[in-house]
Amino acid sequence: PTLLAPPAMGKCCSTQGAALAADPAARAGRPEPGQQPVLLAEGVGANGKAHFGAFAGQDAFSGADAEVLDASDLESMKKHCTEKGYGGFCVKDGQAHFRAESAEECVRKLVDQEGATFYVSPHTFGRSLTGLKVLTYNLFWWNLYGQRGGNGGSASWLIKGAAPDLMGFQECDDVTRVLRDGGMESQYGWVQGPHSIAIAYLAADWVKLAEGAVDVAVDEAAQFYGSRAVQWVRLQHWRTSRVVFFMNHHGPLRVNSGGRDGGYSTAMHILNEMQAHKQPADALILVGDFNATPTSETIRSLETVYTRAFTGRSFGGVDHFFSTLQATSTQNYGGGGSDHDA
Repeated sequence: PTLLAPPAMGKCCSTQGAALAADPAARAGRPEPGQQPVLLAEGVGANGKAHFGAFAGQDAFSGADAEVLDASDLESMKKHCTEKGYGGFCVKDGQAHFRAESAEECVRKLVDQEGATFYVSPHTFGRSLTGLKVLTYNLFWWNLYGQRGGNGGSASWLIKGAAPDLMGFQECDDVTRVLRDGGMESQYGWVQGPHSIAIAYLAADWVKLAEGAVDVAVDEAAQFYGSRAVQWVRLQHWRTSRVVFFMNHHGPLRVNSGGRDGGYSTAMHILNEMQAHKQPADALILVGDFNATPTSETIRSLETVYTRAFTGRSFGGVDHFFSTLQATSTQNYGGGGSDHDA
């Protein structure tokens, strides 16, 4: 697994309860030249509900709109902003202009714009995912479980010791058995995907917002086992409200071929599925046994869009992590009875 955390984000306002501006200029919604804008009212109210802060007469026009909608129903716009994970939106001339940046980034970019009001989402403040642990693991199912009966739960006990937040499995016919053999069935939510891939996530910390899967490749005839898929979940971290788009993939054979249609095609199918369902503000994590080493066309194509954060040692390096988050540490846990390392 690899330990992931986002780059440090500068704080420009308080998120402890309601943050109220101290100086008159900021309280009026117009900072002095060169002064950092200050949030008027953001945080959690007395009823425990998060509420939006508004900057009258300002907008982050230095950024690009992620979406523009009719703003006649302001409460619907706030709900839409939260669901999409946007940092906020500007209302001007009856239109809501949504921003994909975090609330902090939006506030840093605020500029005067007469007749505009910028609403800052409380759900995107202080959204640090420091300490997030992610694991990918090909379980060698036909052998470890089919021939050796699970080997006394060796893979499950390895996972329990690693204690990851998110997991992507390949060659996993039954993710519930993997969790059950290690006494983890009550700790993790899970999604069993097609073609023996599966995802698990720490249920106490994450809420599943959506899920999906699609075939992205077919094995070559010379080493044919069938179609290969990518599966995904959108997960919201309940303490920070940060959303992660987590993808899991088991790549086609032969190794480094990219399957019947080649590595570029496989990579593009993965990226197209990502683009169709990932929201602009989501953090991305893509893991799996790609059956492709770092020099392959599949991996090189993916690297043109996303950073490869870590590569394992098994079979010349076919297990990979891609992410928009920054890897702070990595660790190889060994095979635990599989022919791949976790």
